[in-house]
Amino acid sequence: MGLMFYPRGGSAQVIRYLAAALSRTGWSADVVCGSLGEPGDRRHAETFFSGLEVSAADYGPAIDAWKQGRDPIAEPVPMHPSYEDRPDVPDRVFAAVAPELEAHLARAWERLLARTAADPPDVLDLGHLTPMHEAAARVLPRTPLVTHLHGTELKMIDRVARLTAIARCLDTDLAGMASRAEEGALQAADELPAGAGLDRPARELYSGTRWAQWRHAEHWVTEMRRWAARSDRLSVTSPNDLDEAGRLLGIPRDKVDWIPNGVDLANFDRSEVSAPDRLAYWRK
Repeated sequence: MGLMFYPRGGSAQVIRYLAAALSRTGWSADVVCGSLGEPGDRRHAETFFSGLEVSAADYGPAIDAWKQGRDPIAEPVPMHPSYEDRPDVPDRVFAAVAPELEAHLARAWERLLARTAADPPDVLDLGHLTPMHEAAARVLPRTPLVTHLHGTELKMIDRVARLTAIARCLDTDLAGMASRAEEGALQAADELPAGAGLDRPARELYSGTRWAQWRHAEHWVTEMRRWAARSDRLSVTSPNDLDEAGRLLGIPRDKVDWIPNGVDLANFDRSEVSAPDRLAYWRK
């Protein structure tokens, strides 16, 4: 099971509970993933995935490099990019990562996946669409590949489509919008011509976008669609994402399985709560 990110969100939780469930059916699962912090830290891969065989990429040095003003994605163990554009973070959005760095990202994961090549797994389950797919194609080309979509990459691809439509209305593309932003040549939303064809939501998106960060978006969307097409199966956690996988990735519906997130009923059960108590809880 592969995860480019360090344990910090839902995809790591899915790997942890799915690995435990698989073990009860006779399957064993090893994890290849990112890691951050020291043992005992919940972001630390061996700590979070305790009980599993873990091969981890330590992102600590990349974050230290970022603090020193270097590019963390160009480091020997590169920091993972993100599907969200947030300022002042080491994991910048994929759309801001130059295509030349894709090979570097893939090589880093090739080294970790190569440890399994002598005794290849029966199935490779990758969380999200990332350069790990490129590494897997080189190291484990004959291993059946399942990709688990968690929605974040779908949201990024959808945003790229909407940004591209805005750029076309302004007679340019995303690279052109990025150049305009870097040159200080972007107009304010209320100064855009009425004939630009942008409705209110589009103008709000125009105003709320750091356009310089989306220069390379089309490259990464093309790669993510290619990685999805290469997967033998894909899984999603909601009916909405089932539809979005077809719309945004062009994946045939019969290639995607909807597998809802689960709840461990040994730990969680329904309880009756009065309306005032429920409201007080949410207010808290």
